[in-house]
Amino acid sequence: MSQSSSSSLLQHRHVQKAVSLVQRHRRWLYAFVAIFVVFGLLGFFWLPGFAKSKIETLLSEQLHRPVTVQHISINPYALSATVEGFRIGEKAGDGALFKFDSLYVNVSSASIVRMAPVISAVKLVGPEVHLTRDADGQLSIVDLIEKFSKPETEKPSSGPARFAVSNIEIEKGSFDFDDQLKKSHQHVGNIALGLPFIASFASDDDVWVQPHFSATLNGKAPINLQGKALPFSDHREASLNVKLSDFDLTGVDEYAPDLKGLKLLSGLLDTDLNVTFSQIDGKPAALSVTGDVVLRKLGVDNKKGLPWQVNGERLALHLKQFDPMLKQPIDAGFDLANLRFKQGDKPELLVNTLDLSDAHVDMATHKASFKLDATTNGRGHLALSGSAGWAPVSADVTVNADQIDLVALQGFVFDAPSVIATKGALSFKGAIKAIPGDDKTAFNVAVTGDAGITDLYVLDKGTHDQLLGWSRVDVSGIDVKTAPLDVGVQSIAATDLFARVTVTPEGKLRLKDVLSERSGTQGDSAGNADSAKSATPTVEAGDQGNDNQASGKETKKTTGGGTVTTAPAPVTPERKSLPIRIGEVSTKNGNIIYNDLFIKPNYRANLTQLNGKIGPLVPGKPGMISIKGSINRAAPLTITGKVDPFGKELYLDMSASAKGIDMPGFSPYSGRYIGYAIDKGKLSVDVHYFIEKNELRAENHIFLDQFTLGQKVDSPNALSVPIGLAISLLKNSRGEIDINLPLSGSLNDPQFSIGSLIITVIKNLIVKAATAPFTLLGSLFGGGADLSHVDFAPGYARITPEADKALDTIAKAMADRPSMKTEVTGVADSVNDVPDLKQATMQRLVKAQKLDELAKEGKSGGSLADVTVSDAEYPKYLERAYKAAKFDKPRNLIGMTKSLPVPEMEKLMLANMPADEEALRALADRRAHAVAAALIDKGVPTERVFVVQSKVEAPPNAEKPAGRVDFSLR
Repeated sequence: MSQSSSSSLLQHRHVQKAVSLVQRHRRWLYAFVAIFVVFGLLGFFWLPGFAKSKIETLLSEQLHRPVTVQHISINPYALSATVEGFRIGEKAGDGALFKFDSLYVNVSSASIVRMAPVISAVKLVGPEVHLTRDADGQLSIVDLIEKFSKPETEKPSSGPARFAVSNIEIEKGSFDFDDQLKKSHQHVGNIALGLPFIASFASDDDVWVQPHFSATLNGKAPINLQGKALPFSDHREASLNVKLSDFDLTGVDEYAPDLKGLKLLSGLLDTDLNVTFSQIDGKPAALSVTGDVVLRKLGVDNKKGLPWQVNGERLALHLKQFDPMLKQPIDAGFDLANLRFKQGDKPELLVNTLDLSDAHVDMATHKASFKLDATTNGRGHLALSGSAGWAPVSADVTVNADQIDLVALQGFVFDAPSVIATKGALSFKGAIKAIPGDDKTAFNVAVTGDAGITDLYVLDKGTHDQLLGWSRVDVSGIDVKTAPLDVGVQSIAATDLFARVTVTPEGKLRLKDVLSERSGTQGDSAGNADSAKSATPTVEAGDQGNDNQASGKETKKTTGGGTVTTAPAPVTPERKSLPIRIGEVSTKNGNIIYNDLFIKPNYRANLTQLNGKIGPLVPGKPGMISIKGSINRAAPLTITGKVDPFGKELYLDMSASAKGIDMPGFSPYSGRYIGYAIDKGKLSVDVHYFIEKNELRAENHIFLDQFTLGQKVDSPNALSVPIGLAISLLKNSRGEIDINLPLSGSLNDPQFSIGSLIITVIKNLIVKAATAPFTLLGSLFGGGADLSHVDFAPGYARITPEADKALDTIAKAMADRPSMKTEVTGVADSVNDVPDLKQATMQRLVKAQKLDELAKEGKSGGSLADVTVSDAEYPKYLERAYKAAKFDKPRNLIGMTKSLPVPEMEKLMLANMPADEEALRALADRRAHAVAAALIDKGVPTERVFVVQSKVEAPPNAEKPAGRVDFSLR
């Protein structure tokens, strides 16, 4: 057989075997082909719709937001899928929380070998994220954060998930943040990200991963991150280059920490940093940062509206060697170019160039040395030198500041929008040290040296009136520590001090409002009579007495014009001594102007030529007070005494006197409170204020010479009493008013106010003068006794020694007040006077019998008051009076008046003694005439004493008889 025939036969046999094999396994072949076809059909046609429905349903339920997918395509043979038009809507509204144009994912067949998901490619196109924070600070995804941050039920750990993803790409991404709380909108656009490879399991080879990221912030500043990493080696390494250009800080400054009254006007940030990381198993990691950080076109303004700015052309930091994880030296350079501090367009402080290049900061000691020398405003000089550290934070700085212009530092020194400093220069020479406190959190700052402020002018921004100023204030021997606080000053000396204290038309202290603006508090009202009235304690008429203050109990504060009752004083925490020591506070040629714009017309007072000193002021040791000056450049003013303002309790023992103050200037106050202007008069005062244990005791001696009221003023706050009558009562024959007004009260009382208390006392004095003049006379002349009436023994019209003493005082007061006339009213008690009136009448009848007998015998007897009946004589004269009485008497058998024992005669006489209203009124008349006669005998002219119709009254109570004589002014 030929070779070709053999070959053909062999091929035929192979074909027959193949046909035979196919015939034997054709069922399996048909099944594989069917599965392959069905797999393709399901993947291409059924699975995309099913997946789309499931994704929309499940994610909508889990996210509580509408989730939609435009289209899903799957290539089952290439193991790839594409999702298009994916969108997660907002919880409320039509906006989208997250969406993208397309997502392509390709799964590698290596997943079978690795027994873990291996993704060979991921590409995301057009992802957009939109977050919102509302005005209450709540993020639009706060519900999702709370939901997915809850810990799930613990399951047995099977180790970290294994995966690998290659060729990750993100294109045309964007992120928007709408911050309604900060009223800001941030947009990151053109986001592009590329990651060659990430995996959770190690590679057999050292594979370098080179990620990259780019974007633009708010459409301006490009961001570029380039780097490489070796994550799957025992020696892990990574490097990142961070490039940022023209990053506008004003777009994100609201997220920076509080700048304490500063506003960022401009600022651009550039970075070109290289960050490298390396770590070998079993050894600490190392991190190194090198490169440049540059801040350009810096502009800072004051939020309070004060006209100053800080501008800088360039501030650069050059990092040559910096490892924040290791204590190694920092090798860095620093330069500052053209820093300008200006007010408006006028430069105040200019630093052309400050170069600290090649500076080394030793992390082992955590300290750096520095030195600064600058000129301000062409004449000021600032020099700083020393060292500073940060682990722990510390500083040791020597300061030499000379004539630093305060006008350029408005926001730092005078941080109140209603005032403006127009002149002033600060000087300080000393040292400032700062170290951590004992608890390692608070700083202990120590300041030593001398300071001074010269030529200060602070104006009210609205009126441009000067509020505060001086030619010079020197503070020497400063020694201040903060932890614990300890303040020591050798002396404070003020020359030409000026202060304007103004009560605004709203009744508030202007200077206090200004000082409160830094802390956002409102000044207390002052000078507001209506407010003072509502806050002033209740005033009751009463006599002078002693203070009986006790913690938690009702208190009565006694004044010359009445008793002031206050609510119980609250228990206050024990006050500690203030750690402040001042050797001496002195003033030379001081001037304080007081303006009250609340009172109409306005009131103005001027304290001038104030010279003196206070000190030393040491807690627990009162310092001396010695100040002299004048009021309105005419009335001399003297203040002396002792004060301890810093001890556990305020201590004050101060006397002050002013002589010959012209009174017409007080017309705004007299018009408001008593309804009259003042035509003339001079005021002299001598006061003594004593404060100890938070209790005030004060004596106010007020002397008014030729005080004369003027035109009547319509005022709703004026007293509705006869003011003229009150003034005439207070004024003596020489036209003088000389009174003492004691004050007392507790400083712990929340209602306590010296100003309102004085107003209350003076008003109470005038009211008492007009409505209860003899009570006031008792305070002025009788040591506090009530002279509005004199009492009589029941049934008698005889003046007692106590009544005679009171009449002496009334006579003295009337002699010193020629215009004063009095009306005398006798009063009989319809109950208590009756028994004693009968007894007194019976005694008068007995005495009358003896007086008649003496007259018949030709002997002198005088008046009934001069007659004395002895015990031996009494039965005889009683029997005569009994027989002379006109009433039915017991008789004997022959019709003659029967003789009776003394008790029975007295009983019958008293029972038949007339004591009706006519008898009582006669008793009241005798009392009135007795008092009138006594006053005339004491030198009061007859024409100034008037006896008016008497009265019979029931007693107010059983313990207080009503028999008396009342006095009133006529």
